[in-house]
Amino acid sequence: MTFTQKALIFRKPPGEFRLEVIEIPSPSDGQILVKVKAAALTPSDWKIKRYYDLIIKEYPVMLGCDVSGDVQAVGDDVTNFEIGDRVYVRRYIV
Repeated sequence: MTFTQKALIFRKPPGEFRLEVIEIPSPSDGQILVKVKAAALTPSDWKIKRYYDLIIKEYPVMLGCDVSGDVQAVGDDVTNFEIGDRVYVRRYIV
């Protein structure tokens, strides 16, 4: 069974953000999988889109890293998070 999620994707410049349905990845070594409860598109995401040639190296890219949610899975070598932990991520780009 394949599980899917909605994600905000920037396919290629000069394009627009698109809401798409994509497959949910499994966490790799040192990564966690978070079931997102809340997400935000912030001014830093718009800056990345505008100055893509300085920041983005491969397309498509998924933007929007200000999120909160619950840990659903942990990759190998993850010792500081457990399934069920509540987490949040904030990214700053000046």
